[in-house]
Amino acid sequence: MPLARVGWGHSTAPHAVAFAELAAVGRLISFHHDPSHDDGTLDALHEEAAAGARVPFEPGREGLSLLWP
Repeated sequence: MPLARVGWGHSTAPHAVAFAELAAVGRLISFHHDPSHDDGTLDALHEEAAAGARVPFEPGREGLSLLWP
C-alpha cells in the first residue's frame, strides 16, 4: 500500500483475507478498490490474495446481488 494512503482506513487484499480468516467468515467479497487500478491489475491482486486463502475470496462485480441468510 502506498504510504500516501496509510491511515485512510482501507486494507490491502491480503490483509482483508487474513482478517477474514481470523474472523472465520464463510465468504469474503471485496467491494472497494483503488480507482487507478484497471481490471487486469484488480484481477491479479485478487488472484494473488485468493491463492493462499483458507476462505473463499472473490471480487465484487457491478450488478452483483447478495442475499443475507
